[in-house]
Amino acid sequence: MDTTSQSADTLAHALHAQGPHPDYVEKLAVFGQFVGSWRVTNRLRAADGSWTTYSGRWDFGWTLGGLAIQDVLDCPTAPNRYPGTTIRCYVPTTDSWNAVWLDPHSGLHVTLQASSVDTGIVLEGSTQLGTSVRWIFSNITDTSFHWQGYLARNATSFELVQEMAAHRQHDR
Repeated sequence: MDTTSQSADTLAHALHAQGPHPDYVEKLAVFGQFVGSWRVTNRLRAADGSWTTYSGRWDFGWTLGGLAIQDVLDCPTAPNRYPGTTIRCYVPTTDSWNAVWLDPHSGLHVTLQASSVDTGIVLEGSTQLGTSVRWIFSNITDTSFHWQGYLARNATSFELVQEMAAHRQHDR
């Protein structure tokens, strides 16, 4: 095995966690419920208002000592699209969730804070350019969920720019 393979294996081992941190199992269920693989139908809105639909896969897993959920979203049929990742970290000292989404191809990144609401999970934050964003997980069941991504158009309104229907592929 060459040193590159050894480094990748070491990193993967260091990142991966077998499950949620035992002291915070209930709190970690907010995002832990998504651990596994999901088929997604991903709709993206273009600047002209038209919508394009792509199929993809969204994989979620435990990382960082079981205090984080990391995902990789990949829609290989989308032009100029490469996998992106989100890391959602539970912070026990503040009983809160922080999240960062990274798109290495475009350089775009988003920082967010998450909260549970009666209808699902809401994440609010901004891009590195200062544009406000809102992400919503709703209609969550053991086998499916709906995700919506909004961008602020001005100080008082958000516009839907992306939505995904997700269906579980494999058991957790």
